Amino acid sequence: MGQGFFPLDEELALQPGCLTPRQREHLAHLAVWMPFKRACQMLEEFLGIQVSEPTVRRGTQRAGTLYETRQTVQSQQTSQAEAAATPCEKLVISTDGAYVPLLKGEWAEVRTVAIGHVKEKVSRQGQREVHTDQLSYFSRMIDAERFGELAEVEMRRRGVSQAKAVCAVTDGADWIQGFIDLHRPDA
Repeated sequence: MGQGFFPLDEELALQPGCLTPRQREHLAHLAVWMPFKRACQMLEEFLGIQVSEPTVRRGTQRAGTLYETRQTVQSQQTSQAEAAATPCEKLVISTDGAYVPLLKGEWAEVRTVAIGHVKEKVSRQGQREVHTDQLSYFSRMIDAERFGELAEVEMRRRGVSQAKAVCAVTDGADWIQGFIDLHRPDA
């Protein structure tokens, strides 16, 4: 007797392995918050499902690759919803790079942009205060030029080009000034 694929598996979008799509999603969420080994333990504690650390790593990397692919495609498309969105009064963007350790003693730079709404409030003492909320982030471990191109998806989603005013909080790195010039030169 050979292997087959049960029609209900296809209808339910089940993938090979012991996890349902929803369980894979839960596991990926856990694994981005904590080490893979701990995510295994939490999945067993919460749902009674046992998986190995390599299974968690592969699943999380697969989910990240799929999400990254989706964002890359979106960065090259224009959304009607985004074009019709009401512009935000004030936004802040902050861009930076951080070196992270890889395997075998190597390091690589991860670039990140954070985007948030700027709100002014009056304190109890009657003083004007500026607060940032509704933060979102976009990060990639790639060169600066490609990062600028791919970050377009988050910049558009947040309406950076339509905002009435944008403040850029950054250090003096050349690649960051290039990023700001690309997305909002008047920031």
